[in-house]
Amino acid sequence: LAANNKVFFGGLSFNVSVTSLSLVDCSFSSGIGYEILNGFLLNNCSLTQIVMYDCSLGDGGSGYLATALSKCVNLNSVSLSPSVDDGILVEIVSGIRGLRRLQKLSLPGSNFGPTGCEVLATMLRDPATNLEHLDLRYNSRIDDTCAKILANSLEDNCKLEDIQLHRNNAITTNGWETFIEVLCNQSS
Repeated sequence: LAANNKVFFGGLSFNVSVTSLSLVDCSFSSGIGYEILNGFLLNNCSLTQIVMYDCSLGDGGSGYLATALSKCVNLNSVSLSPSVDDGILVEIVSGIRGLRRLQKLSLPGSNFGPTGCEVLATMLRDPATNLEHLDLRYNSRIDDTCAKILANSLEDNCKLEDIQLHRNNAITTNGWETFIEVLCNQSS
């Protein structure tokens, strides 16, 4: 890292007033994004919201991010777009799954399919998960199989209030009917 970046990151390590962080076009694979988050995590845990848009998470970057997110115990909102595929989502969910204050997960424009939906479903089935809002818009790989996986995970979930699935054009009438069956079931 350049000397001025190290000074910046060093300053972040002593900042306890910033609660929201937005990163655009940042690379976690080269460690810069991880260095930014680590700056917050060295001496405080005040970060409650992180928004990442068009950030590279390949080449181990998703692992760095998952590790950093797992340390953010006060995090209540995570928004990642549009670079999340199945492998990345598996790592990210492993990092955020234990965050009991997390209420909002936004993954619009992502590119995950059944594997990613299974990971999300496992998180939604966990009684300790407090997720209230899940944004899965604009994912061309969420199809009827994924819809069934997600819908079935909601059978015993009483905390999720909002799931956004619009513009997932691979979901047909069959997939939507699965949601209707689960959501309209009086015992769920």
